[in-house]
Amino acid sequence: MTMCGVSYTIPHIESEERNMHTLVKDNVKFKIKYLKKNGEEARRFGIITDKCRGYGNRASDQRPFLHYYDLDKRGYRYATNWEIM
Repeated sequence: MTMCGVSYTIPHIESEERNMHTLVKDNVKFKIKYLKKNGEEARRFGIITDKCRGYGNRASDQRPFLHYYDLDKRGYRYATNWEIM
């Protein structure tokens, strides 16, 4: 992270991101839990395919996201407040 020209790292955040990235492997089915905009909890089965963007941060507010293929709804989705089960 860079602030006022000084670069520093936050170890606990980096280790959490590393753990999050290792929870989901390409082309392996996983279960995801996330909150919808109305606060309702949703659980779905998903998979990371070649067409998925995977993990990233939104440009507008830098919130982390997961782009995955939703096997239940049969389409690509973004989740910004999720947990892999």
